[in-house]
Amino acid sequence: MTTNTDTNSYQIYRKTVLGLCLKRATDRLVAKNKISNQLKDEVLAQFDKSINEALTNQIKTKLKITGTVDHYRYIEGVYLFDVKDGSVRLPSGEVDLDRVKVIACDGRQAKAQPNDEEKKKKKPAVKRKK
Repeated sequence: MTTNTDTNSYQIYRKTVLGLCLKRATDRLVAKNKISNQLKDEVLAQFDKSINEALTNQIKTKLKITGTVDHYRYIEGVYLFDVKDGSVRLPSGEVDLDRVKVIACDGRQAKAQPNDEEKKKKKPAVKRKK
């Protein structure tokens, strides 16, 4: 998984139905010369930022996942878990599944990385006198 350095947002939601539809629509607009590639990239970056903020700030439902971890990886602040014989418990009920794939992102790591604009705004710590 990669992060978008301009917004410090994970791009994993681009593979959702909503993300794929947005990408397809922006690709068509670029093909018809209605928007530029730069604008398409800005739209997708805003999508990354908005979906991450919405899920972080607006979703309060908790779920519990149980099962046996078959395999896991940690790559650049992203945890990938493959769980066998799992169950997912939500307030509305419980679902038993043979396999569950969990992708968990370390939000603290994404926030810790300054974006390009923040880097430009930073002033030197020590000013030299002439």
